[in-house]
Amino acid sequence: MSDAARATVMEELAESDATGHIAEIYEEVRHYCGVPYVSSMQRYLATMPGCLEWVWAALRPAMVNGAVQEAAWACVNSLSLTPLAPVSRPALRLFGVDGEAETAIRAACDTFVRVSPINMIFGGCLRYVLENGDLTGDAGAAPGALMGDEGAAPGAWTPPKPVSNLPAFVDPATLDDSQAAVLSEFRRALGDGSFIPGPYRMFAQWPAYLAHVAIELGPVLAGPGYAADRDALFAAIDASAPKVAAGLPPAPTDLPAPSRQEAALMLAAVASYRQTSSEMVIAGTLLRNALP
Repeated sequence: MSDAARATVMEELAESDATGHIAEIYEEVRHYCGVPYVSSMQRYLATMPGCLEWVWAALRPAMVNGAVQEAAWACVNSLSLTPLAPVSRPALRLFGVDGEAETAIRAACDTFVRVSPINMIFGGCLRYVLENGDLTGDAGAAPGALMGDEGAAPGAWTPPKPVSNLPAFVDPATLDDSQAAVLSEFRRALGDGSFIPGPYRMFAQWPAYLAHVAIELGPVLAGPGYAADRDALFAAIDASAPKVAAGLPPAPTDLPAPSRQEAALMLAAVASYRQTSSEMVIAGTLLRNALP
């Protein structure tokens, strides 16, 4: 396997390693995002002692009442994307994608299109809180109350059910050199390291389909049209996140606030994940819409 496929990634606290309050927060992240996993951004924040706890306490009210999620999905719906060439069902079968796999690929696209813009608004709210901190609103839930506790208003927003039948992530170490080389075309810089976004690692179960994605999507992501679409998404997120954040109650005072160094690391992570999340929104939408 190539060295590129072994490149470093940002540190994260795996869901299987989470205990105590972090595990409770992870469960809420999955619930309110409507996905069966915790995103990399929250897993990274969990590696800094006390930081995820403080961030979740500060932003949780806007997740409980759906303000973050609804703003995120409105931003996606505002995009006007040039579609990829459609893939016929017979072509999918030649790519090794049977009916069950087709459903799984669609589920992967749906999931990342759902959660990635949430992470962008979440990150934008975090940036607002760290840079401004002048929160006087009322997002409708007590900052410290976890699921099962009192805190959510009657008739509270209900998140969508998680998409089922998600494909498993493929370990790049299990691929042959050609497959690993194609997968590494999707490696993205993140902080001081790099990673391969989740959908591409899922699609690696079907090497011929992954190669098709690389051929069709690669030039799009490198072209000016993608840059314009990404900037339009950034503009929508940047207009929405401060409005959501301004409605939050004051940041928690019963938990230690992040240090300046930790705040700087969090802001850098928000900036990094913003880039990859925007790709997940656009690429996921294009690939999903190209399916039969």
